[in-house]
Parts: sequence; C-alpha cells; structure tokens
Amino acid sequence: MNRRSPVVHDRMPVILGLGQCCPARFDAAIVRSPIDLAVEASLEALRDAGPVEALRAHIDSIAFVRLFSDSAVRLRSPFGGSTKPPRSVAHKLGLSVTHAIYPQVGGHTPQSMLNEFAQRIAEGDIDAALICGAEANRTTAEAQRAGLALDWQQEPSGECEDRGVGPALASAVEIRHGIGMPVFTYPLFEHAIRAARGATVDQHVHSMATLFERFNRVAVRNPFAQFGAARSATELASIDAGNRWIGHPYPKLLNAQDRVDQAAAVILTSAGAARDLGVDPQRWVFLHGCADVSENGFVLERTNLARSPAMALAAARALAMAERAVEDMSVFDLYSCFPSAVELACLEMGLAEDDPRDLTVTGGLPFFGGPGNNYSLHAIAEMCIRLRRNRDEFGLVMANGGYLSKQSCGIYSGRPMAGRWQREAPGAYQPRIAELPRAEATSQPSGRARIETYTVAHERGVPVRAIVVGRVGEGAGRDTRFVANTPAGRDDILHWMVSADPLGAAGTVGTHADVSVFTPDGF
Repeated sequence: MNRRSPVVHDRMPVILGLGQCCPARFDAAIVRSPIDLAVEASLEALRDAGPVEALRAHIDSIAFVRLFSDSAVRLRSPFGGSTKPPRSVAHKLGLSVTHAIYPQVGGHTPQSMLNEFAQRIAEGDIDAALICGAEANRTTAEAQRAGLALDWQQEPSGECEDRGVGPALASAVEIRHGIGMPVFTYPLFEHAIRAARGATVDQHVHSMATLFERFNRVAVRNPFAQFGAARSATELASIDAGNRWIGHPYPKLLNAQDRVDQAAAVILTSAGAARDLGVDPQRWVFLHGCADVSENGFVLERTNLARSPAMALAAARALAMAERAVEDMSVFDLYSCFPSAVELACLEMGLAEDDPRDLTVTGGLPFFGGPGNNYSLHAIAEMCIRLRRNRDEFGLVMANGGYLSKQSCGIYSGRPMAGRWQREAPGAYQPRIAELPRAEATSQPSGRARIETYTVAHERGVPVRAIVVGRVGEGAGRDTRFVANTPAGRDDILHWMVSADPLGAAGTVGTHADVSVFTPDGF
C-alpha cells in the first residue's frame, strides 16, 4: 500500500507494532522476570511502529496474556509475581491506560484478545491497544538450580479486569483418572485419530514425525526458536534416551517445550489514528477475518474424539468474514502443542498435511518454544512480519486453548480492507456447537467394556500409568463412555499397551472409591 492507495476507513483496525524478546540461554548476570521480558518485547513493538512517544501517549488499553504461574496452583512461581501483570507493564512503559485486562487461561487468548480489541477499536470504544505476554520458565528453573533468591513480587496500583482462570476444562472424574494434564490428554485424541485412519502405532508415529519435520525446518530458519536444531523425521520417530516416551504415542520431541524465556507484543489502533501518528502505511497489517468458538463439553462428552467441530467452525467463520477460502491462504500457523492439534486443523479445513504451503511461521511449539498461553502472539507477530514483505498474501492463524476446548482464528493480510470493519459476534454462531449432541458418560462404569482410545503415561521413559477411555454396556442397548486406569502395580499390562495395539481391546471395568479400573482380557 502507498499514499495513492484507496483511503482506508478511519475506524478500521490496523496492526502496526510487533515485538519479540527470546533470549537463547539463561544468564545469571541478567535475570529477567516475565514482566521484564514483556516490557522488552513491548518496547520493541513501539520502536517497530515508529513514532514511539506519540504512540506511547496514544495507547489506552493493555492486555497481558495469562501467565503459567497464574493458570493453576501447582504452577505458582517460587519467586512471586505481579498481582496485576498488565498494570506492571503499563507502569514500566509509562502508559496511562484506561483498560487493563488479564484474560482467562488458554492458548487461544492472544488471538481472541486481538479479535476483541479490534472490535472495540472499530466501534470507537478504545483508540489503541497493546497485547503482550511472556514466560520465564527457563530462568525460573535455572535460578532455582543455582540457588538464587529472586523477588519478582509487584503490587501495582490501578484497576485491572482480572477475568480469572475461566470455566473448568475437565470434569472431576476426568481429573481423578489423569485427564487434565495436556501431555496425557492430547495422546487420547492422537490414538483416536490413529484409529480413524486405521494405522498401526509405527505407521502413525512415522506420520506424526514426517508432519513435524516440516515444522522443524521452519524453526531452523527462525533466530527466535529455542530448540532450532535440525531434526529429521527418522530422528523424531526414534525412541531413545533423548527422545523417550512421554504420553504414548508422543515421544519427547513431539511435545510442546515450555522451558523457555520468551515474550511477544502486538500494538493495534485505528487507521485514522495511525495516519495522525504518521505510521508508515507499509507497516500496517489488517485483520480481515476472525472467529472464536468453544468446543461442546468436556473430553468425555465429545461424540468423536477424532474430530474438532470448533476448529471447523472457527476457520469457516473467519474465512467467511474475510471473504476468502483456504485456497487463498499463502501461509498458516496451526497451533502445534501436539501433532493431534495440527492433524485436526488440517482435517477440519480440508488441508493436506503435505500441502506445500508452510503450516507454521515460527517453527511450532516443540521447536520454536511453547511459552504457556502466549505462543500464538509470537505466531501473530511472525505472520505480520511476513505479510509486510508480501502485502498481497493472506495468512491464517489458528490458536487453541485447553484440550482442543477453545479455538480462535485470524485471517491476516497487508492488503487494505474496504468499507467498515464488522466482526460477527461469536454468540451468533456458537449455538451451532452447543446444539451438537454429547456423548453419554458415566462416572461409575461396571461390566464388559472395550478401549476406544488410551495413553500410557511415562516418567523418565518408564511406563507408570495408563488412561483408558472406553465404552461400556455394548450389546445391552447402551454404549456409554467412561475413563479408567489399569490396575495398580500391573507393569505387564502397561508394557503390553505400549508394545501391542490395545485399540478396541475388550475387558472388564469396575469402580471402587470413585476410581474406575479397566482390566483387559487375558490379564
């Protein structure tokens, strides 16, 4: 776009500042908290936009993507933290913001907050917004190992809209049996996908490795990638001391890697304000389409664990808003915490896993790094950088939260948008998901049953616990889903589940003291 391009509507949201801070290694002489990293990324975003001081005075809204340490009690930082992270960043940057938001838990929140702020800018509710986020998980681990006494506690003044962790993403019975830890929940989707494909374990592991080799190639080229060593599909699929099982069928190198120090920031405002500020229009990137969709129920309640209706609808509504099709996209960033998230995104969008277009702009969570809920803000920043260079291209970001629970999608381009920006309210299409049937699930299964999907949790490569999702009551007019573990102390069953293929295996399930136990036939 240049000065002779058609004038973009004054209230059109535009992205004009992008920043990332991703130190490659821990340095005990420069110990930075998540707030420090977020401030550095935000300063980079201000410099990237151009008129730093004018823009600093113009920003009236800020959101800080929820920290890992505030997402669950077990993740609390040993060094404390800010009671109001967005206010801490605003104070350090010298921003006089009216709106400070601390969103709910979920990897979808960077995209969903951008969608929300874009709408508020278009409606004239706010003028300019900063979205930032950071994790210092590597520093936390290394500082503890070194015995450093750090104090990251801050209690900034000012109001903050803390939206809390959000609704529960797993039921009490799911949590009792191991569903709730992502490393042991996403493998349940993966084996369900494998079952739908009719693949053996070896065939499917090779397929996953081939898919993620593509992500790794992008990470190798990305200077911000935390784990950018080149990895072949053969290496990714080989089980050894450096690539041991975590949650079968995922070896370590196919899991999101969250021990990182990474921060990102994005600034957006209206086209009218960008003109007044003198921001070069060649730096503008437009959000042509967006959508936010939540899945229907807990994991056990989903009728098909090898599909994601929420992903399908999020992509469809975002593309419809942008008046584009999947074929029009030049590049994607599909959330890649585990292979199942990418496989389902491809399936629901009709996108081949070997499509020649890049499926990531960062390198993905196993290779670029997985900074908690904030990964997709890096994806958005990288996407916008690419689209500045190729202004007629379109790119799609799919951000995922929970256990395939929440999906936020954005369609981006440097190509100007005509007319007024109008977002379709998520409440207009969410009922399509809410109206879908739910699977019947029981917390007290008893009787003959079969395995629908499963995983075997490992510790340091040793199998320690199986999670079985199955069906009970077949042949008696019912087919009810359940979750169970295998009998305690039965290493022979665990080794069988890893070495054989228990999909569809029959057995008996029973419940005692709120814990259900599945014993396969023959044991």
